[in-house]
Amino acid sequence: MNESPDYGEPGREVARADLAQMLRRVIVPALPWMLGFVLLGALGGIVIGLLQPNTFASNAKLFLRIGAREQLTSESLVESGEGQRAPPPTMADELQLLSDPAIFERVAREIGPHELTTPADPARDDGPETAAAVRLLHELQGYLAARVSRLQSDPEVDELRAASKALREQSIVSNEPRSSVILVSSISSTPEMARRIVQALASAFIQRHREQYSIQALLERSRAQLEEARRLRDKAAAAYVEQVSQSGIAVLETQVPHLETELGSLEAEQFATQVRREELGRMRSSLANRLAGVPAEVEVARPAVMIPNEEYETQLALKRLLLAQKQELVIQDRPSEERSRREREFESQIARLDERLKATPKITVQGSDLQQNLGHAALEARIIDVETEDEGLVVKLGLLVARVEAKRARWSELQKQLMTATLTRKDLLASRDAQDLRYAQLLGRFSVLEGLENIDASTEANLSLLGAPTLELDKLGPKRGALLMKGLLFGILAAFAFAFLRAQFERRLCYPESFEQARGVPVLGVVPRLSSLRRMARRARVGSR
Repeated sequence: MNESPDYGEPGREVARADLAQMLRRVIVPALPWMLGFVLLGALGGIVIGLLQPNTFASNAKLFLRIGAREQLTSESLVESGEGQRAPPPTMADELQLLSDPAIFERVAREIGPHELTTPADPARDDGPETAAAVRLLHELQGYLAARVSRLQSDPEVDELRAASKALREQSIVSNEPRSSVILVSSISSTPEMARRIVQALASAFIQRHREQYSIQALLERSRAQLEEARRLRDKAAAAYVEQVSQSGIAVLETQVPHLETELGSLEAEQFATQVRREELGRMRSSLANRLAGVPAEVEVARPAVMIPNEEYETQLALKRLLLAQKQELVIQDRPSEERSRREREFESQIARLDERLKATPKITVQGSDLQQNLGHAALEARIIDVETEDEGLVVKLGLLVARVEAKRARWSELQKQLMTATLTRKDLLASRDAQDLRYAQLLGRFSVLEGLENIDASTEANLSLLGAPTLELDKLGPKRGALLMKGLLFGILAAFAFAFLRAQFERRLCYPESFEQARGVPVLGVVPRLSSLRRMARRARVGSR
């Protein structure tokens, strides 16, 4: 272990001399000021104690019971399962609810802002047997409190707001650890006022809890929703009836099948006509094939006769026509290339005709006569009959197609109207059923809410008063003795601080040691500060004048 050094007896003497010198230099010159600071500190403690009115406390206990009322929601009314129930509120939630400034404003309005902000008269309980000093002290305290209250009052601040703020600052709402008990405490200048405040706060807290978890507001909203659902249900029913009566869906339902029957018969007839045309086409093709194998004329034997050949005459006339057209090219105004091309074409055609003329005899021998073949004529007549019938079927088929198209268009229109009317009716029916279902659900919910509201009105809230507000006659404060001691301690500390600061900023050389240290010359003598010497100096100054 370290041992403190021992400086011996001479060292202790030097230390005591330094301490005495410090006290003589610092404390003694500032002693009157230090005493003044101490007295001011004591006076300040006394004044603060007198300015603070007596405070008394009152306490009450509230018991919070969590039930189904706190867990009631709109979903839990529709679904009765446990899964739809909301979680219960915690104690922290309840304390946040009770810290609503509106509660304290309601209590302040109930008690009176002036009574809350004005301290009680200290002399209210003074009587003939009260000591005169105590009565004087109470009068002084009341006077000072009135003056301070007038100075602190701000005309721009609402008195009710100031009272609510003071009530929040003077009241404490807390929870007992690991319990469902809420502690309510408040202080005031009289025990009666403190108990009155706590009683009003407890009643306001209970009322606020009841309002928060009351189903009255939910019942009113449900009543409005029920009326709206009834109106919508009646409107949906009226729209359904009006649509059914005005859309003519019953007539459409009878017209569409009848039209479908007519359309079916017309389409069958159209199909039969098309089949008959195909049959006539095959018959005509067969007759034409048979007609191709039957000659139109038959040869009848007669004596031989020389007659001009018609084919030769025809080819010769065609050649003459081509020669005439070739001659006309000479007088026509055409380009040389086109005229040359046309001339070459005519020459080639004339050359071919010449070859045919050489191969064709000018006269032929006719030794027989041709007569009409009756079988060929009969087949031609049959073919003409088939073609005539086919033409009639074409006309008939065109008329049938037009009628089928018209009937199909009418059927499509009626079908569209029927489908639109049916879908509209289904939509209106679904809307009516939905409104009926919603109205039934809201009606059941409203019935449940009415039953719960009757229970809520006839039973107490789940936040109830567990312990009545206490009447504490023992003064809670202020501790005027402690305030006096604090004032004295503050005055002493201020006095020492003043003394050290005064010595620190002192520039005069009032002691021989400080003079020798500052000037570096020894002090030969000291003139004491005597009152007689001051009087002599004063007389000398007067005489010199």
